Amino acid sequence: MQDMLLILNFDSRYASTVAMKLRAERIDCRILPGDTPFEKVVAQGALGLVLAGGVTGEIPETLDGRLLSAGLPVLALGDPALGLVSLLG
Repeated sequence: MQDMLLILNFDSRYASTVAMKLRAERIDCRILPGDTPFEKVVAQGALGLVLAGGVTGEIPETLDGRLLSAGLPVLALGDPALGLVSLLG
């Protein structure tokens, strides 16, 4: 398994900023679109997920709740955090 984090892009401005900051700390990361199928996300073999989105107050419709059951640590920033709270009830 490669030591890598996946950044799911729900807002390109925020996702690229997060990737830039992580890479500055020498943390390998890859940005994937927020609507990437669950199976493809899991197949990447990442050590954790960062869900990066804006702060519009709108829950991303493409947020897949199965990401929470993948056994990976998840950090949600911005609107995806609202989505996770909603998924958790």
